[in-house]
Amino acid sequence: MDNQATYLAPAEIAKLIRARLKKDFPGVKFSVRSGDCVWINWVDGPTKKAVDAVTHEYEAARGAKYVFATRAESVELNTKLVNQFCEKFGVDRAQFEVIATAGGGSYVKRPKNIPELFMATNDCIDRSMSRLTAEIG
Repeated sequence: MDNQATYLAPAEIAKLIRARLKKDFPGVKFSVRSGDCVWINWVDGPTKKAVDAVTHEYEAARGAKYVFATRAESVELNTKLVNQFCEKFGVDRAQFEVIATAGGGSYVKRPKNIPELFMATNDCIDRSMSRLTAEIG
């Protein structure tokens, strides 16, 4: 797209985004829905940052108030992620549970605090898991 802003209805923007995502990330299934805004959801595949870089130009100036992108991790990816995290930090794998959600995503249920990790907090866990997700996702 060029830099000149052209107003388009959100449904038209969703079509353009869908086509661009298909071109830039072949093989990844995206759900692109519209209303006043455009919502994009996908499982695994590219990072949110990579998708935001593609979709940024379709926001406000083109007619959609906002473009929301949400990436979910599959059970397989989160299981691999938890296994690598536990191995790396010497944490008991039994403390974590990977739970499937609707739409093919999942989340990791974990204890509130893991004392085995030197001064570890959920913040540390989240940062570590985010880095691992980017590496293996």
